[in-house]
Parts: sequence; structure tokens; C-alpha cells
Amino acid sequence: MIMSPAKLTAFILVGIWLLIAGYILWQYVIRPRRLLGRRSSRRHRRSGRRCPQCQNLIDVRRTVCQHCGHIFQTVPKPEAEAKPKSGPSGKKHKRGKRCPQCHAMINYERTACQHCGFVFFEARQDAPTSNTSPPMGSPGDGI
Repeated sequence: MIMSPAKLTAFILVGIWLLIAGYILWQYVIRPRRLLGRRSSRRHRRSGRRCPQCQNLIDVRRTVCQHCGHIFQTVPKPEAEAKPKSGPSGKKHKRGKRCPQCHAMINYERTACQHCGFVFFEARQDAPTSNTSPPMGSPGDGI
């Protein structure tokens, strides 16, 4: 099947026209909508409180101002108001533990916080059992 030169030229021109139309559609319709969505989510993240020291807008979840280092006072929730997180089965999910220094969520297997370097203390199982005798010089040996 051999095309005439006129049909081949028309076919190529239509292909080029479709590529240009697709680019224009992408550049002026699709892309601005995506950028608009990003701007609105960025604006949503900016909602928060003002730092009393430097007056910059800070995210509500932050405990320290990232501009000046001011530490915000956090009020602990009473036990009655704190709702336990539970799944559909009613069991609590064990996601991890909170770092007491930076309040980041840490995996249970970790011994140090990967965000701030805080080292967690673990209870050691090396304590003497009741079957072992007391060490020498203890008050119960009668010396």
C-alpha cells in the first residue's frame, strides 16, 4: 500500500497539528489545574498559629518555631478526653512509640530516635533471679 505524496503530507501535517494541540492543552489547561491543587494544599498547610516571639506563621502541630526556636507550651490531654486508637476489630494498633524529646513516631525495635538522636532506655533482663544466692557482704550473711 503506497500513499500518494499529497496524502502522506496531509497525514504528517495532521500528526504535527495533534502534537501541538496536545501540548497547548497540557500547558494551558491541565498543568495549571495541577498547580492550583498544589497551591491550595500548600495554603492549607500554612494555616496555623503565629509565633509570639518572631510573629511567623507556624504549623499547629509544631512544638518549636522553625524560624527563631521558640518552644510552645503544650497542654497534655486529660485521660478522659484521649480516645484510644482502635481498628475495625476494636484492638489497638501498635504503630510505634513517641520520642519524648521531639515527639516523632518511632518504630518499637529502635533504641534511638532517628530524628533527634534521643536514646531510649530498655529494662534489662540481667537482674538476678530468686534461685541465686545473695552476693558476699550482704546484710543477710551473718558476718
